Amino acid sequence: MASLIARDPASRPANATAVVSALDPHAQRPPSWGAALVRRSLRLTSAIGGGAMAFWSGNRAVSSRGPAFQSGEWDFVLPSRESLATTLVIFAAGTLLAFLAFIRGRARRDLGVRSLLGFTFLGGSLVLAYLAGAAAGGVTLLQAAGAVLSPPPEALFPLSLALAALGLSIGMRGTSSPARWIASAPLLMLALVVADLASSAGSISQGVDDLARALGHNSWTWLSIAMVFVGIALAATHGGRLWRILLAPSVVFFSLGMLCWTSRGDGYRSLLDALDAPTGAVALALVLALAARAVWDLRPHSGEDYTGATPTPAP
Repeated sequence: MASLIARDPASRPANATAVVSALDPHAQRPPSWGAALVRRSLRLTSAIGGGAMAFWSGNRAVSSRGPAFQSGEWDFVLPSRESLATTLVIFAAGTLLAFLAFIRGRARRDLGVRSLLGFTFLGGSLVLAYLAGAAAGGVTLLQAAGAVLSPPPEALFPLSLALAALGLSIGMRGTSSPARWIASAPLLMLALVVADLASSAGSISQGVDDLARALGHNSWTWLSIAMVFVGIALAATHGGRLWRILLAPSVVFFSLGMLCWTSRGDGYRSLLDALDAPTGAVALALVLALAARAVWDLRPHSGEDYTGATPTPAP
């Protein structure tokens, strides 16, 4: 490197090959696809593990109170004195694991509005996971996973929010990549279908009939569907601007709620009742975790693929 900035022209590299040879020991080669896949898998596993430990700590707090103890859906339950230390250790370990999963390997940023929002969203996600574990009571992690794979009717609307958040997260990370939006489109369409089923107690035939009736007599249903695509358009053109990153999912979530409400039929549960269930807290925890990832990673820069890596400066 000293030869590149030498004062004497004769001491500098004579040609481009010599310059490359001088810079080569300091160059950082991109990781292979296998190494990148392993790194992403470890990060995802750590994030899920952190949320699972927060859920477990809330579940343990309720269990320590005895079988006769009953908690409300959004009650912040403290563990008994005997289990306080263990519960705190589990929650702290989950918090550390989740923050490391979200921060490690990302470009270092100054502490600004985006960083504060990201930390707030991630912290809120972990608190919601704790509340979900407390509200679930004696439900184990395996039973909770089974409820996610085969959700009851009251869990369908939170599930639609989670699917929409996941679809937007995939698409917004590569606004110039059609492949990302092609991959996210089935998730967004499934979110619409699940929101419609949530308005009809999970019955597919009833959901189709209720939606057809609503489309024929209620213009608000058409507006809700149109607003979903407006939100997707905002997400596809966010350009790293913070207000669009926050506005686009908000429009989509509001539209799903409007669709569920305007096409409601027999067996419909209010949206607040659906969000009061433990599955509602889990879905909102996932939404906040994805929001934290978005405000950290999706920043304006010269590149168009928002992967969270430090952009390569233009020559």
